[in-house]
Amino acid sequence: MLKASGVRILNWWDRGPRHVTSSKPIQTLEDIKGLKIRLPEIKAMEVTWKAMGAAPTTMAWSEVYTSLEQNVIEAQENPIPFIYGGRIHEVQKYLALTAHKYEYVTLSMSDLTWSKLTDEQREIIVQAANAATEGDGI
Repeated sequence: MLKASGVRILNWWDRGPRHVTSSKPIQTLEDIKGLKIRLPEIKAMEVTWKAMGAAPTTMAWSEVYTSLEQNVIEAQENPIPFIYGGRIHEVQKYLALTAHKYEYVTLSMSDLTWSKLTDEQREIIVQAANAATEGDGI
C-alpha cells in the first residue's frame, strides 16, 4: 500500500461481515427480486445488488431508520453492531445472516506527512493508533 499509494497504514480492525435486515423473510436469492434495499453510495455494491434483482437505493446512514419506518425502503445491509447501534431491530422484523461482504477499517496517514515528523511524534502517533485499535475499533 505504501509503495502503490503513498499511504501508510498505522493499524486496522475488523468491521465484520454485512448482513441484511428486511420487512419480509429472505431465504433465497428469489426473495431479493425487486427488494427495495438501502446501500451506501458505493457503485460496485449497487451494481451487484441490481444484478441479483434487487432495487437498490443509495442513501446516507442517518436516513435509514426513518426510511425503513416509513416504508420508503424495505431492507438495509450492515454489520450487526451497526444494525444494533442504529436500532434497526425496532423497525425491521427479519435478519438474514448473508455475510455477503466482509470489511475491515484502516487507520492511515500520508507517508509524506509521516516523513516530516520527528521520531518522538511518530511514536506518539503509533501509540495512539494502537490505543484506538484496542477493543475492536469502531
